[in-house]
Amino acid sequence: DQEQVTTDPSKVEMPNVVGLTKEEAEDTLHDAGLGFIYNSDSEFSDEYPANYILRQSEDPGKSIKKNSTINLTLSKGPEKINVPGDIIGKDLGDVTAKLDEVGLNWKIKYEFSSKKIGQVIDCSPAEKAPVSKHDTVDLIVSRGQNSSGEKLSTVPNVVGKSQSAAQSAIRAANFGVGSITEVEDNKIAKGKVIRQIIKPGTKAPVGTSISLIVSKGPKAGKYSATYNFAKEDLVDESGKQIKSGAVSVLLNGAAQEVNSKYSNVAKWPGDYVYKFSGKKKGPAQIELLVNGKIVIEDTVNLK
Repeated sequence: DQEQVTTDPSKVEMPNVVGLTKEEAEDTLHDAGLGFIYNSDSEFSDEYPANYILRQSEDPGKSIKKNSTINLTLSKGPEKINVPGDIIGKDLGDVTAKLDEVGLNWKIKYEFSSKKIGQVIDCSPAEKAPVSKHDTVDLIVSRGQNSSGEKLSTVPNVVGKSQSAAQSAIRAANFGVGSITEVEDNKIAKGKVIRQIIKPGTKAPVGTSISLIVSKGPKAGKYSATYNFAKEDLVDESGKQIKSGAVSVLLNGAAQEVNSKYSNVAKWPGDYVYKFSGKKKGPAQIELLVNGKIVIEDTVNLK
């Protein structure tokens, strides 16, 4: 005898509409026999353009009741920011550090100028102009006075070298050493160059300053543990599923940062996988609260 497979006609499989336009998502849900509403608050996204679906309230592939209403969150596109002010007249290394800090990319073009070599003389878009995060700012940089005898040199690759070796290589190529910025890095050994301003292989005027980003090594005394806050475990004192409420997370009684996607239970697309970090190794008490009431409490081992 052949085994018969039966399906529940009152249920449908949840389609994946994340990354679709509003119109495509609405048609897909309609065809699946599902309704929809849009969350009143759209969210910035580097991944999805404005008016595309950023998040859905039910996981793709899940079996849900026909005619269920699906909550959809729309993308507002990349976050709008401003090109930093106080760029013109500053040294290239300082300017690129500012642009990196606010999440903007940059390109360099050298032009003859009465300004000193390595000084930014113009930028496009202009200072304080509104742009999207990760946009590119074109920097016009002085190569010094126009002279028939101007000398260019090839920028050496110093990434991965020690700071002292990098500085020696830069000077040997007839460039100056610009600003040195130290940043924490869990992968690159302390004292090694992570990044250089300007790109290796670039032809630049002799005397140009090359700034360096150098590793400070990993954050001191940082231990971590991952914990899965299951959505189905969010129940109140009477055992009823909690469907909305402000979320806060504690580690040994101290408040931790909560991802905006999980700041309210109503937003949760699924389980919340949280990475805890602390300065002390060993067991630590964790708590998840909804509207100030403890819903989940447990222990993790920081290592």
